[in-house]
Amino acid sequence: MEERPTLEYSAHVDDWVVRRIRPARMEASPEPVDRRAAAYLRVSTVRQPTSLALQRRELERYARSQGCDIVAVYEDVGKSGTTLEKRSGLSRLLFDVVTGRANFARVLVLDISRWGRFQDPDEAAHYEFVCRSHGVSVTYCRDLVAIGPPGQLAKQVKRVMAADYVRQISDRTRRGKRRAAEAGRAPGAWPRYLVDRQIIEADGAIGPVLQCGEFRSHPLQSLRLVPATGERSQTVRRIFQMFVEGGRSMAEIASILSDEGVLWTDGSRWTRRRIGRILRDPLSKGLQHYGRSRTVLGVRGPEKDRGRWGEVRIFEGIVSEEMFEAAQARFRTLDGRYGHTREELVSGLRALLDKEGRLSAALIDACPEIPSARRYMSRFGTLAEAARLAGYVKPPVSRGAAPDGTPLSRAAILEGLRRLHGDKGRVNVSLIQADRRLPSIGLIRKRFGTVTAACRAAGL
Repeated sequence: MEERPTLEYSAHVDDWVVRRIRPARMEASPEPVDRRAAAYLRVSTVRQPTSLALQRRELERYARSQGCDIVAVYEDVGKSGTTLEKRSGLSRLLFDVVTGRANFARVLVLDISRWGRFQDPDEAAHYEFVCRSHGVSVTYCRDLVAIGPPGQLAKQVKRVMAADYVRQISDRTRRGKRRAAEAGRAPGAWPRYLVDRQIIEADGAIGPVLQCGEFRSHPLQSLRLVPATGERSQTVRRIFQMFVEGGRSMAEIASILSDEGVLWTDGSRWTRRRIGRILRDPLSKGLQHYGRSRTVLGVRGPEKDRGRWGEVRIFEGIVSEEMFEAAQARFRTLDGRYGHTREELVSGLRALLDKEGRLSAALIDACPEIPSARRYMSRFGTLAEAARLAGYVKPPVSRGAAPDGTPLSRAAILEGLRRLHGDKGRVNVSLIQADRRLPSIGLIRKRFGTVTAACRAAGL
């Protein structure tokens, strides 16, 4: 019988993996002699201050029963266990283990859910494997499992159960938030300039209006939004009027309000961003939107199209529907810019032209009712193009012009300097100013840098 050739295994393994991920010790191997241990603690919300102390006390009790000393503690307070993101405690633990900075041989965790409620159970197993492959074992003090395949299976089942538990809570919370939004309840706790927050008791009774920095006192209470009154409602209407009817930019509106002493709710000055939020917020017309995006277990999904948003009317608007839509139309005309539309810029130039009879960069910068000359050059390419659209015809050049009325070229200026030198025997600033056939001193300096440089270029 013919003997088959032996196939040699010749797989190439990356050197980085070989050096950093060593084969993990199986759970059947004897415990290390090193009795130093680290404790990892996690609570999901900041409302569980006692849970952290209870976890630590139970881990210390387990360590004493095993003859271990806890030499390091890693904590994640108010962090979800669904992802590793923002869990600085677990991240530092893994970093210390992988880099060899860990001065312990075991990590004590209260149970599998404290290690994490990862939606992919393999992710939790992966982080445990990383620790074990670097000589650090992970022990779950409450979820002690048997050694070998049965224990590994039980551990995986517990990971799946932990993930399913938080997924069910997330589904219930998301449905509850949607029902509250459809009922017109306030979706957040932080107050806005447009509205105030009012408490609704569990039996439906209307409670007091909360001030800035105040929160509801009972979890069964809910909040609804009511329109701002007094000076704030007048300020909102004035913002819309200045933006829509007055053609003011958001930065100008913010500056005007702040200079008049009308300040934000916290006493700070207005900003362009704050003005923009008020102008775009549908609460100004009494509508509350919801369902713009969907966040599941800390992962935010893509934002939906505006036509798929839900909306509910919760009060009569501070401004009319027509005023709000006019503001949105002006935003579309601005096309992402924060200042004026092209038509508004040209209209401002036209008004300045009617007043002064001419246009120049100095006149534009001195006029407080329109943007700077630099802004016009940025939007129209050149100041001359903006002036042309406003109907300004620049008068012909009064001196130093070609026969067709255009400014002299560099070569023509140099030829004129040579002519002046031939007529007078010398060239200086006074002679150039007196010769109307040459351009002004300012234009010569603009073209050549200095009068001396122009004379040198002319060979004088």
